[in-house]
Amino acid sequence: MLSEKNEKKLLLIICCLLSVFLAITVWQLFSIKKQYKEFIDITITPPEEPLIEIPTASPEPEKGFRTFGPYDFLNLALFSKDRLSFIYQEEGKFYLNFNDQIYGPYERIDSLRTAGNNLAYRYYAKDLAYLKINDVIFGPYQDVRMFHLSAEANFGFRYKENDFWHLRIDNKIYGPYEQIERVTFYIDDFVFSYKLDGKWYIDFIKRKEGPYEEIASFITSGENFAYLYRLGNDWYVKINDKDLGPYEKITLLRLSGENFGFVWEENDQFYLKVYLVEEIKKTIE
Repeated sequence: MLSEKNEKKLLLIICCLLSVFLAITVWQLFSIKKQYKEFIDITITPPEEPLIEIPTASPEPEKGFRTFGPYDFLNLALFSKDRLSFIYQEEGKFYLNFNDQIYGPYERIDSLRTAGNNLAYRYYAKDLAYLKINDVIFGPYQDVRMFHLSAEANFGFRYKENDFWHLRIDNKIYGPYEQIERVTFYIDDFVFSYKLDGKWYIDFIKRKEGPYEEIASFITSGENFAYLYRLGNDWYVKINDKDLGPYEKITLLRLSGENFGFVWEENDQFYLKVYLVEEIKKTIE
């Protein structure tokens, strides 16, 4: 066994060795930290000039593309190679963009029509309706419904004023009527049905037909016309200058040139009657 004196010497030697090892370790750590700091400083130092140039403006859009908006609402009304038109809403008001020409603001706008270089649309202000055809404004009306606009700027519309309906075709006005129903072309003019004093009539501009209790399914085909009318409880078919009937109920009417057909109901049974010009020709031959 070691003597007490030798044990103290050994302990002293061990403490000296530990001190030396600790000093060496601290020095190495300090050196590594210094090298790491120098490495970090080098990597984060920005270059004198940027490596990538950041554009200061948005890239130009591709050729042919255009963007409109943003809007609160948008409805594409016309789209063709020479026309672009849409209705949009901003801050509670409606506008029309027609080939970059802006119309508005309006409370509401709809019923856009074009023909040739002519433009027409309906708009509203204070719950009243107006019709604008090119630079001319018609109204205010309780209601207005356009049915014709030509490339030659001919036009036709019906409007409600003072609780009665009128029909305007270019500069001529028809009415007042209690109601106006279908308006359509017939030969070189218009034909329409209307109600006056509780009775219905067909107006061919140059002549009138009626009065009837009710009119339904008014149609034209070339120089031919057909419609259904009611007298009392009976229904009749009018084909040009022919009157067919009476029938209990007529559910369908068709017209194609001189050919026509209709379906009627009687005692809960259905019947079809047709008139075919080609069949007549075969019979004659």
